Amino acid sequence: MKAGLALFLHSARRARALVLAVAALLAGFQILLAFAARSLEELNTFGRLAALVPRDLARATFQVVPELTLNLGALLLCWGGIALAVASAARRRSVAGAITALAAMACYMTDLIAQVWQPLRPVAEYSPFHYYSSLNLITGSSDATRHALILVCIAAAGFALAYLNFRRRDL
Repeated sequence: MKAGLALFLHSARRARALVLAVAALLAGFQILLAFAARSLEELNTFGRLAALVPRDLARATFQVVPELTLNLGALLLCWGGIALAVASAARRRSVAGAITALAAMACYMTDLIAQVWQPLRPVAEYSPFHYYSSLNLITGSSDATRHALILVCIAAAGFALAYLNFRRRDL
């Protein structure tokens, strides 16, 4: 009976740690959205000069900033989910950080090189950075909602994998 209670309490601590990590990532996302709202207010302040610019161009600016912020937040959540999944499988924090950093660097470099080298483009579609292209969002040649949804799905898969790994580990 005591062993079962100890196992339950141990699992509860692990689940609480996972929930706190996810909550911290979501809080970061909220802070990013708050900064975006603040930047929109500043754009509105400087937007008084919009009378000198055609109306459709001025309106487009206010539509792009939230899309950029949403996709940047989705990229943050995506890498947070990947990092949490790696950390749940690694034995040491430094190893988890190094693996995640190397993966992020490799994905970024793959996406960057694929923009100029055609044979690497099919591989770049597996990089989360492929789904956050600020220039494509600004020019309107990218589907912001679809790309944000893909990044959030990767994050959810990372969180689920981390949860499963934490449940199996004996920490």
